[in-house]
Amino acid sequence: MITITPYARQGMIQSLLSGDVEHQQLEVITDEQFVGLRKAYFMVAVVNVAAGEMSAQQFRDAQELIAHACRELSTEESTLVCCTKNAQNLFVIINSDDGEGMEALFYRMYQSCVEALDDPRFAVTLGVSRLESDIQALRDACTDAEQALGQMMTGGRSSVYFHEDVQDKAQRRYYFPRDAHKRIVRGLKEGNLPDLEAMLGEIYRCNAQEAELPVSELRLMVEELHVTIRNALRDVFDLSTTHIQIERIREAATLEEIFAYYRTVLATAISQRGELPDAGEERALEGKLCAYIEANFCDPALSLNAVAEHFGVSTKMVGLICKEVYGKTFLQCVRDLQIQHAVHLLQTTENTLEEIALQCGFTNLLTFRRNFKAVMGMNPSDYRK
Repeated sequence: MITITPYARQGMIQSLLSGDVEHQQLEVITDEQFVGLRKAYFMVAVVNVAAGEMSAQQFRDAQELIAHACRELSTEESTLVCCTKNAQNLFVIINSDDGEGMEALFYRMYQSCVEALDDPRFAVTLGVSRLESDIQALRDACTDAEQALGQMMTGGRSSVYFHEDVQDKAQRRYYFPRDAHKRIVRGLKEGNLPDLEAMLGEIYRCNAQEAELPVSELRLMVEELHVTIRNALRDVFDLSTTHIQIERIREAATLEEIFAYYRTVLATAISQRGELPDAGEERALEGKLCAYIEANFCDPALSLNAVAEHFGVSTKMVGLICKEVYGKTFLQCVRDLQIQHAVHLLQTTENTLEEIALQCGFTNLLTFRRNFKAVMGMNPSDYRK
């Protein structure tokens, strides 16, 4: 068992990842007297941030936001440690006693990173290693994470990819369509349940009726089917609050029962997608949401999450609407509205700077001054003169 946190304090993660630590030193590092042993397992993710033409400083700022979001997820049960690889990639190590719950934590981490950036121009993609328990496998786990990230070549950005053993994959004999993810996404968007049922029937027939596969192969096929459907659902429903619960079937079940379950999942997803707002309703939502922000920007409690919860949409939807209407992120919209109001108060009242800061939604004068100067190019006191 290992504990990751002491490595961060000692600066050892960078040495381990860069290969500067020799085998003899590694034995010392993993000695029980040097490291407090707390958690049984660890997994490594490489968090990739991509955007258009961004400055080096903007990428550094993005990494700081992501690192902060990851640290916010760290608990006594699951410790997260961040380590910069380069301008666009960040290693995140999760150390936990709950090996089964770590996959879900990476999806939470992905969503937290997207919300922290609050900028549709950035695409966040995660490559995740296999579960490990031996600290000497840390460098290999980082390599596995980078190989997993390479799946974006065919799967696209803005997703979470888990490592697959290439050798095991090459030996697989079961059938699975290479374009399954695209077909499921298209079928869900078009509401074409017959096409999805035909694809499931195709997978079932090729593996259960036309091939003599061992149970181990069928289990691998079912796992790939589960992951593919789960990712497709996430891609289609990402901008709404409609969530389809898809769980692995853990009790004993026949292959026919398993495929019946996934048919039901897809049918339910299409039914719920049909209840999402149409284009006219989306435009109405856009107007209401912008009006709400413009009416409440002075409220210190106004946040991206608060607006999303108020309207029953995702934080990503709020961010996209702000980009569409204002050409800015949500935080930039709120800040600019606050500064516009501050300018008005400076011009028309004798209120003190402290009073104006509070009236505009800033919790302290220092934050007010910093934001005012960022927008107006001068301090509020100089502007009033």
